[in-house]
Amino acid sequence: MNRYIIPKIFCALGALTIFLGVFFSELNITLGNFLISGFIAIVVTTILLLLAILAFNMKTAHKKRIRKTIKCKTVEIISIVLFAIIGISSLLIFNHCITVWLRAGEIKEKLNVRQLENMLPEYENYANQRIANYESQLKDAILYKKMQPSELTNLGFDTNSPEALEIQKTRKIEKLKQVVRPHIYKNLTDTINADITKFISIVENFSPITAPKNITRIEQWAKYYEQQLINFSHYKMKGENAEDFHFESAFGDVENILTDYTDYYLPQRFTGYLIGIIALICMLFPYFWGNRSIKITKNKH
Repeated sequence: MNRYIIPKIFCALGALTIFLGVFFSELNITLGNFLISGFIAIVVTTILLLLAILAFNMKTAHKKRIRKTIKCKTVEIISIVLFAIIGISSLLIFNHCITVWLRAGEIKEKLNVRQLENMLPEYENYANQRIANYESQLKDAILYKKMQPSELTNLGFDTNSPEALEIQKTRKIEKLKQVVRPHIYKNLTDTINADITKFISIVENFSPITAPKNITRIEQWAKYYEQQLINFSHYKMKGENAEDFHFESAFGDVENILTDYTDYYLPQRFTGYLIGIIALICMLFPYFWGNRSIKITKNKH
Protein backbone atom coordinates (compact mmCIF):
# COMPACT_ATOMS: atom_id res chain seq x y z
CA MET A 1 0.00 0.00 0.00
CA ASN A 2 1.25 3.46 -0.86
CA ARG A 3 2.62 4.99 2.34
CA TYR A 4 0.96 8.30 1.46
CA ILE A 5 -2.61 6.94 1.24
CA ILE A 6 -3.47 7.66 4.87
CA PRO A 7 -1.96 11.19 4.85
CA LYS A 8 -3.83 11.91 1.61
CA ILE A 9 -7.08 10.80 3.21
CA PHE A 10 -6.46 13.14 6.13
CA CYS A 11 -5.59 15.92 3.68
CA ALA A 12 -8.83 15.35 1.76
CA LEU A 13 -10.88 15.35 4.97
CA GLY A 14 -9.19 18.55 6.10
CA ALA A 15 -9.83 20.23 2.75
CA LEU A 16 -13.47 19.09 2.78
CA THR A 17 -13.90 20.49 6.31
CA ILE A 18 -12.45 23.86 5.30
CA PHE A 19 -14.59 23.94 2.16
CA LEU A 20 -17.81 23.19 4.03
CA GLY A 21 -17.01 25.63 6.83
CA VAL A 22 -16.26 28.49 4.45
CA PHE A 23 -19.23 27.60 2.24
CA PHE A 24 -21.78 27.50 5.07
CA SER A 25 -20.32 30.64 6.64
CA GLU A 26 -20.58 32.54 3.38
CA LEU A 27 -24.08 31.16 2.95
CA ASN A 28 -25.02 32.97 6.16
CA ILE A 29 -23.05 36.11 5.35
CA THR A 30 -24.60 36.41 1.86
CA LEU A 31 -28.04 35.40 3.19
CA GLY A 32 -28.28 32.27 1.07
CA ASN A 33 -26.36 33.12 -2.12
CA PHE A 34 -25.15 29.65 -3.18
CA LEU A 35 -23.16 30.88 -6.19
CA ILE A 36 -20.98 33.38 -4.31
CA SER A 37 -20.62 31.07 -1.30
CA GLY A 38 -19.52 28.14 -3.46
CA PHE A 39 -17.08 30.28 -5.45
CA ILE A 40 -15.35 31.69 -2.36
CA ALA A 41 -15.18 28.25 -0.72
CA ILE A 42 -13.66 26.68 -3.84
CA VAL A 43 -11.07 29.46 -4.24
CA VAL A 44 -9.94 29.33 -0.60
CA THR A 45 -9.77 25.52 -0.50
CA THR A 46 -7.98 25.28 -3.85
CA ILE A 47 -5.31 27.81 -2.85
CA LEU A 48 -4.66 25.98 0.43
CA LEU A 49 -4.47 22.62 -1.35
CA LEU A 50 -2.05 23.94 -3.97
CA LEU A 51 0.20 25.41 -1.29
CA ALA A 52 0.14 22.16 0.71
CA ILE A 53 0.98 20.14 -2.41
CA LEU A 54 3.73 22.57 -3.38
CA ALA A 55 5.30 22.37 0.08
CA PHE A 56 5.16 18.55 -0.04
CA ASN A 57 6.72 18.42 -3.52
CA MET A 58 9.53 20.79 -2.56
CA LYS A 59 10.28 18.76 0.56
CA THR A 60 10.37 15.38 -1.19
CA ALA A 61 11.88 16.46 -4.52
CA HIS A 62 15.05 14.60 -5.53
CA LYS A 63 17.83 17.18 -5.38
CA LYS A 64 21.17 16.75 -7.14
CA ARG A 65 22.55 20.23 -6.70
CA ILE A 66 23.04 22.51 -3.70
CA ARG A 67 21.55 25.41 -5.69
CA LYS A 68 18.42 23.39 -6.39
CA THR A 69 18.26 22.41 -2.71
CA ILE A 70 18.34 26.04 -1.61
CA LYS A 71 15.69 26.96 -4.19
CA CYS A 72 13.38 24.12 -3.14
CA LYS A 73 13.88 24.93 0.52
CA THR A 74 12.98 28.59 -0.12
CA VAL A 75 9.83 27.69 -2.07
CA GLU A 76 8.92 25.17 0.62
CA ILE A 77 9.20 27.75 3.40
CA ILE A 78 7.28 30.35 1.42
CA SER A 79 4.53 27.80 0.70
CA ILE A 80 4.21 26.88 4.38
CA VAL A 81 4.17 30.53 5.46
CA LEU A 82 1.53 31.42 2.87
CA PHE A 83 -0.48 28.34 3.81
CA ALA A 84 -0.42 29.41 7.46
CA ILE A 85 -1.36 33.03 6.69
CA ILE A 86 -4.20 32.16 4.29
CA GLY A 87 -5.38 29.22 6.38
CA ILE A 88 -5.55 31.16 9.64
CA SER A 89 -7.18 34.09 7.85
CA SER A 90 -9.80 31.76 6.38
CA LEU A 91 -10.68 30.63 9.91
CA LEU A 92 -12.09 34.11 10.59
CA ILE A 93 -14.81 33.20 8.08
CA PHE A 94 -14.72 29.41 8.51
CA ASN A 95 -15.93 29.38 12.10
CA HIS A 96 -18.79 31.84 11.54
CA CYS A 97 -21.18 29.03 10.55
CA ILE A 98 -20.36 27.17 13.77
CA THR A 99 -21.05 30.36 15.72
CA VAL A 100 -24.42 30.69 14.00
CA TRP A 101 -25.32 27.06 14.73
CA LEU A 102 -24.33 27.47 18.37
CA ARG A 103 -26.61 30.52 18.52
CA ALA A 104 -29.53 28.69 16.91
CA GLY A 105 -31.51 28.90 20.15
CA GLU A 106 -30.98 32.67 20.30
CA ILE A 107 -32.06 33.00 16.67
CA LYS A 108 -35.26 31.04 17.29
CA GLU A 109 -36.05 33.14 20.35
CA LYS A 110 -35.42 36.45 18.61
CA LEU A 111 -37.29 35.52 15.47
CA ASN A 112 -40.29 34.40 17.53
CA VAL A 113 -42.01 33.07 14.42
CA ARG A 114 -44.88 31.55 16.41
CA GLN A 115 -46.26 35.05 16.95
CA LEU A 116 -47.53 34.81 13.36
CA GLU A 117 -50.00 32.13 14.48
CA ASN A 118 -51.93 34.97 16.15
CA MET A 119 -52.28 37.05 12.99
CA LEU A 120 -55.31 35.34 11.44
CA PRO A 121 -57.18 34.79 14.73
CA GLU A 122 -56.71 38.47 15.53
CA TYR A 123 -58.04 39.45 12.11
CA GLU A 124 -61.02 37.14 12.58
CA ASN A 125 -61.73 38.80 15.92
CA TYR A 126 -61.36 42.20 14.27
CA ALA A 127 -63.73 41.27 11.43
CA ASN A 128 -66.35 39.73 13.74
CA GLN A 129 -66.21 42.66 16.14
CA ARG A 130 -66.46 45.15 13.33
CA ILE A 131 -69.52 43.38 11.87
CA ALA A 132 -71.14 43.22 15.32
CA ASN A 133 -70.45 46.92 15.97
CA TYR A 134 -71.81 47.94 12.56
CA GLU A 135 -74.91 45.80 13.03
CA SER A 136 -75.49 47.43 16.41
CA GLN A 137 -74.98 50.87 14.86
CA LEU A 138 -77.56 50.11 12.17
CA LYS A 139 -80.04 48.73 14.71
CA ASP A 140 -79.74 51.81 16.87
CA ALA A 141 -80.24 54.08 13.86
CA ILE A 142 -83.47 52.27 12.94
CA LEU A 143 -84.64 52.08 16.55
CA TYR A 144 -84.12 55.80 17.16
CA LYS A 145 -85.02 56.99 13.64
CA LYS A 146 -87.63 59.41 14.94
CA MET A 147 -85.25 60.95 17.47
CA GLN A 148 -82.21 61.03 15.13
CA PRO A 149 -83.50 60.87 11.54
CA SER A 150 -80.20 62.21 10.18
CA GLU A 151 -78.37 59.08 11.42
CA LEU A 152 -80.20 56.95 8.85
CA THR A 153 -78.95 59.22 6.08
CA ASN A 154 -75.43 59.24 7.51
CA LEU A 155 -75.41 55.43 7.39
CA GLY A 156 -76.59 55.37 3.78
CA PHE A 157 -80.18 54.30 4.32
CA ASP A 158 -82.58 55.34 1.58
CA THR A 159 -85.61 56.55 3.54
CA ASN A 160 -87.55 57.20 0.32
CA SER A 161 -87.08 53.68 -0.98
CA PRO A 162 -90.00 51.21 -0.84
CA GLU A 163 -87.43 48.71 0.49
CA ALA A 164 -87.84 48.22 4.24
CA LEU A 165 -85.11 49.53 6.55
CA GLU A 166 -84.58 46.04 7.97
CA ILE A 167 -83.90 44.67 4.49
CA GLN A 168 -81.51 47.53 3.79
CA LYS A 169 -79.81 46.80 7.09
CA THR A 170 -79.38 43.11 6.22
CA ARG A 171 -77.97 44.03 2.79
CA LYS A 172 -75.50 46.46 4.37
CA ILE A 173 -74.30 43.86 6.86
CA GLU A 174 -73.80 41.31 4.08
CA LYS A 175 -71.88 43.93 2.12
CA LEU A 176 -69.58 44.55 5.10
CA LYS A 177 -68.97 40.81 5.46
CA GLN A 178 -67.85 40.75 1.84
CA VAL A 179 -65.63 43.76 2.48
CA VAL A 180 -63.74 42.34 5.46
CA ARG A 181 -63.65 38.84 3.95
CA PRO A 182 -63.47 39.32 0.16
CA HIS A 183 -63.55 36.45 -2.34
CA ILE A 184 -59.74 36.00 -2.13
CA TYR A 185 -59.81 35.80 1.66
CA LYS A 186 -60.14 32.00 1.83
CA ASN A 187 -57.23 31.41 -0.55
CA LEU A 188 -55.14 33.97 1.31
CA THR A 189 -55.79 32.40 4.72
CA ASP A 190 -54.93 28.94 3.36
CA THR A 191 -51.65 30.32 1.99
CA ILE A 192 -50.85 32.16 5.21
CA ASN A 193 -51.53 29.09 7.35
CA ALA A 194 -49.39 26.89 5.10
CA ASP A 195 -46.54 29.42 5.06
CA ILE A 196 -46.65 29.95 8.82
CA THR A 197 -46.36 26.18 9.30
CA LYS A 198 -43.42 26.18 6.89
CA PHE A 199 -41.80 29.17 8.63
CA ILE A 200 -42.06 27.47 12.02
CA SER A 201 -40.49 24.30 10.60
CA ILE A 202 -37.65 26.27 9.01
CA VAL A 203 -36.81 28.08 12.22
CA GLU A 204 -37.19 25.16 14.60
CA ASN A 205 -35.29 22.66 12.42
CA PHE A 206 -32.70 25.27 11.41
CA SER A 207 -31.17 23.66 8.33
CA PRO A 208 -27.74 25.25 7.64
CA ILE A 209 -28.46 25.09 3.90
CA THR A 210 -31.94 26.60 3.65
CA ALA A 211 -32.27 28.59 6.87
CA PRO A 212 -30.14 31.68 5.99
CA LYS A 213 -32.13 32.51 2.88
CA ASN A 214 -35.53 31.56 4.25
CA ILE A 215 -35.16 33.24 7.65
CA THR A 216 -34.57 36.60 6.01
CA ARG A 217 -37.71 36.07 3.90
CA ILE A 218 -39.95 35.30 6.85
CA GLU A 219 -40.18 38.90 8.02
CA GLN A 220 -40.76 40.11 4.46
CA TRP A 221 -43.61 37.65 3.91
CA ALA A 222 -45.08 38.37 7.35
CA LYS A 223 -45.18 42.10 6.57
CA TYR A 224 -46.72 41.34 3.19
CA TYR A 225 -49.51 39.26 4.71
CA GLU A 226 -50.12 41.86 7.40
CA GLN A 227 -50.50 44.49 4.70
CA GLN A 228 -52.93 42.31 2.75
CA LEU A 229 -55.20 42.03 5.79
CA ILE A 230 -54.84 45.74 6.51
CA ASN A 231 -55.88 46.47 2.92
CA PHE A 232 -59.07 44.47 3.46
CA SER A 233 -59.87 46.67 6.44
CA HIS A 234 -59.32 49.98 4.62
CA TYR A 235 -62.78 50.09 3.02
CA LYS A 236 -65.48 51.38 5.35
CA MET A 237 -69.23 51.36 4.95
CA LYS A 238 -70.91 54.76 4.86
CA GLY A 239 -71.09 56.19 8.34
CA GLU A 240 -69.32 53.18 9.86
CA ASN A 241 -67.22 53.90 12.92
CA ALA A 242 -64.27 51.53 12.54
CA GLU A 243 -60.49 51.58 12.59
CA ASP A 244 -58.14 49.71 10.28
CA PHE A 245 -56.86 46.29 11.31
CA HIS A 246 -53.58 46.47 13.18
CA PHE A 247 -51.14 43.64 13.73
CA GLU A 248 -47.46 44.31 14.14
CA SER A 249 -45.06 41.39 14.27
CA ALA A 250 -41.84 42.04 16.14
CA PHE A 251 -38.72 40.24 14.97
CA GLY A 252 -35.33 40.51 16.65
CA ASP A 253 -32.15 41.42 14.80
CA VAL A 254 -31.58 37.95 13.36
CA GLU A 255 -30.05 39.18 10.12
CA ASN A 256 -27.15 40.72 12.03
CA ILE A 257 -26.36 37.36 13.65
CA LEU A 258 -26.29 35.71 10.23
CA THR A 259 -24.20 38.31 8.42
CA ASP A 260 -21.83 39.72 11.05
CA TYR A 261 -18.67 37.60 11.29
CA THR A 262 -16.40 40.29 12.77
CA ASP A 263 -16.86 39.36 16.44
CA TYR A 264 -13.68 37.34 16.35
CA TYR A 265 -13.38 36.91 20.11
CA LEU A 266 -16.84 35.62 20.92
CA PRO A 267 -16.60 32.53 23.17
CA GLN A 268 -18.69 30.62 20.61
CA ARG A 269 -15.98 31.18 18.01
CA PHE A 270 -13.26 29.17 19.74
CA THR A 271 -14.93 25.87 18.87
CA GLY A 272 -14.67 26.87 15.21
CA TYR A 273 -11.05 27.97 15.57
CA LEU A 274 -10.14 24.58 17.08
CA ILE A 275 -11.92 22.61 14.35
CA GLY A 276 -10.38 24.80 11.66
CA ILE A 277 -6.83 24.43 12.99
CA ILE A 278 -7.23 20.64 13.14
CA ALA A 279 -8.49 20.69 9.53
CA LEU A 280 -5.50 22.77 8.39
CA ILE A 281 -3.08 20.41 10.13
CA CYS A 282 -4.79 17.47 8.41
CA MET A 283 -4.24 19.16 5.05
CA LEU A 284 -0.50 19.22 5.81
CA PHE A 285 -0.31 15.52 6.78
CA PRO A 286 1.36 14.49 3.48
CA TYR A 287 3.93 17.22 4.05
CA PHE A 288 4.66 16.09 7.61
CA TRP A 289 4.70 12.44 6.49
CA GLY A 290 7.01 12.96 3.55
CA ASN A 291 10.74 12.19 3.82
CA ARG A 292 13.09 14.97 2.92
CA SER A 293 15.44 14.12 0.08
CA ILE A 294 19.09 14.49 1.10
CA LYS A 295 20.83 13.24 -2.04
CA ILE A 296 22.98 16.22 -2.88
CA THR A 297 26.13 16.53 -4.94
CA LYS A 298 28.34 19.55 -5.26
CA ASN A 299 28.58 21.53 -8.47
CA LYS A 300 31.64 20.65 -10.52
CA HIS A 301 33.81 23.47 -11.79
